Amino acid sequence: MPNVARRYPIMLNLQNRVAVVVGGGRVATRKTRYLLEVGAKVIVISPTLTNELHNLSNQGQIEWHQSNYQRDLLNQFMPMVVIVTTDDSQINQMVVQDSQRIRALVNNAGAGTESDDFDNMAHVEKFPITVAVSTHGQAPMFTHQLKQVLETAIGDEYATLATWLGDARPVISEAIETQAKRQSLYDRLVQSSILDLLKSGQTDAAHQLFETIINKEVTQ
Repeated sequence: MPNVARRYPIMLNLQNRVAVVVGGGRVATRKTRYLLEVGAKVIVISPTLTNELHNLSNQGQIEWHQSNYQRDLLNQFMPMVVIVTTDDSQINQMVVQDSQRIRALVNNAGAGTESDDFDNMAHVEKFPITVAVSTHGQAPMFTHQLKQVLETAIGDEYATLATWLGDARPVISEAIETQAKRQSLYDRLVQSSILDLLKSGQTDAAHQLFETIINKEVTQ
């Protein structure tokens, strides 16, 4: 097996943070779309844009810097995150170097290298649940298959239960003093028939059971 550096998986908060995308093609469009979904302030540097990116620029959802990338151009924007998507390896490497000089996290989506800082992992999102998977670049097609497995395994019922658990968390934390007891309650909730009821469309019955289990514990 190749000597591949292991990377640290994180969930990065980009709400109202500046993110720069270098390139205006199909990959840049996909990256920009998701950056907007997580609340980033997106600046796209490219002489041309796809129709979708043009529309986003015209709507004021992104800022378009209409030019080829030049050395140290990032200094104008001081982004937290940079994603470079061009098909020019020299430009890509320049962007990586400039990003690291200003301590911005950079991903070379045009051709990932050991010199960039992060990868965009394949993920399944059914908010508030996000599950990501990576093969560290060794088997991209297998990563795609694993994502499909996760999409099948994690139904909407899991997202519903996760939302209910989040809503109940303050009450549970206040009423149950120890972490061990709280974990025991969460285990009972997950191992109950709540997920099965949700999967079969019996949402009211599932929520009634959810509240019954919690009330029984917090009133003891």
